Amino acid sequence: MNVLPTTAGPGVAEQAEALADMACELHDVAITSASWSAAALEDAVEAMETTALAPAVAHPDAAAAMLAIGQQLAQHAWRRTLG
Repeated sequence: MNVLPTTAGPGVAEQAEALADMACELHDVAITSASWSAAALEDAVEAMETTALAPAVAHPDAAAAMLAIGQQLAQHAWRRTLG
């Protein structure tokens, strides 16, 4: 049984598509560790945390997985080294 509607709410599909495109672009330009700064990495991690929250409310099966991902990103030990 599909619990999601066939049409997304206003702006959701467009924003999700733009997010996917930007994630691919970020991957392409930041392919090496030398490409990153602490601030850029912090921004990317914050974006992933926020992004993980959105699908958590979209589907019951996604909630546990997305919340776990968000919590892991927020609590990971290396995060403290970023300041």
